[in-house]
Amino acid sequence: MNDNQLTFDFAVRINEAHEAAQLMAAEAKSHIAGAVRKALECGQLMLQQKEALTQSGDGWIDWLTQHCPGIGEHTARRYMSLAKRVRVIGTSAETDPGALRQAYLATGLLGETPKVEGQNGAAQPWVKFVKPLDQFRLWCNARRDQEPMEDWGEDALRILSNELQWFINFHAEIQQVRQALVENDV
Repeated sequence: MNDNQLTFDFAVRINEAHEAAQLMAAEAKSHIAGAVRKALECGQLMLQQKEALTQSGDGWIDWLTQHCPGIGEHTARRYMSLAKRVRVIGTSAETDPGALRQAYLATGLLGETPKVEGQNGAAQPWVKFVKPLDQFRLWCNARRDQEPMEDWGEDALRILSNELQWFINFHAEIQQVRQALVENDV
């Protein structure tokens, strides 16, 4: 036997496993896309039902418990949140990474991210508070695509400018702290 010749040749099994994995992945993507569409549809219908109940004075949670016993309040909130995000931002769940993550949460494909405890025992705010900032960023980009800022009006520009000044100051403070950390590390 030649020293270069393999005792075992797994090429056939490797190729079979690869082809099976690719086929299963394609099927999974198809099922996931369907699940996302149904979660979005469910959320949209729930928002309509909740609005109708609000107008009639009936309670949403009581209605949900009585008429949809297989859907928990937490799941209903996730469905409706997904529907609101897609409606407000005007993107599809498949193209907006934030909406897609929300869709995966709504369908149960992703679990909730556990809270990370900080040094003082408080939950880290990063994820909880960065998400709304990202939604605001997406809204601003969509708004600028629809209408140039020059057409927003003085009041809107003044209000946004005043509110964003805090973030500008906070950003400057973060940069100072980061620079100090770098200088102390050297």
